[in-house]
Amino acid sequence: MGYIIDAIYIFREIVKLSFMVIVSPMGIISSLLLLDSNILKG
Repeated sequence: MGYIIDAIYIFREIVKLSFMVIVSPMGIISSLLLLDSNILKG
């Protein structure tokens, strides 16, 4: 029974890590785009 709980915990951690890896570049790109648009507007 314990190994099922361990597997669920590990799975959740992997999902969180992959989510962060996917979201971080998108957040960086969107922030850069916002900065670029603000600079171009003057």
